[in-house]
Amino acid sequence: MPRLLRMPGISADAEEVVFLEWCSTVGSTVAAGAAIATVETEKANVDIEAEEEAVLWRTLIEPGDAVAVGAPIAVLAGVGEDVSDEGGVLVALGLATTSAAAVEHHIADHDNVEEGDATAEPTATPTP
Repeated sequence: MPRLLRMPGISADAEEVVFLEWCSTVGSTVAAGAAIATVETEKANVDIEAEEEAVLWRTLIEPGDAVAVGAPIAVLAGVGEDVSDEGGVLVALGLATTSAAAVEHHIADHDNVEEGDATAEPTATPTP
C-alpha cells in the first residue's frame, strides 16, 4: 500500500519550512538515502532523504509553499507496486473522501433514473 511522506522535523525550533523543489520527478524511483526534496529553514536549505527505496507516486505541495512539520507532502509507492486504483489509494490515505470509481458508479446510477421516477415526495421539516 502506498504511504504518505510527511514533512520531517528539520530543526528543534522550526514548526514550518518553505518547500523549494522536488529532487525527483513523479514516477521515478528514489533510492534509500537519496534526496527527494529540498526545503528552506531559517538557517539553511536542507534535503529531505528517502528512508527506503520507493517510487514518488504523487506530490502534494508545490515550490514556494509554507509547510508545517508533520504535514503530508507526497505519496510514495513501493517499487513495482500496483497503484492503478488511484481513487482507492487516495481514499485509503485520507486524501480524498470518495474514490473515482464510486463517483462514476453514483453518476451512472443517477443517469439511469428517469425524470419523475422518484418514489417519495420531499417533506417540510417543522420549525420549532
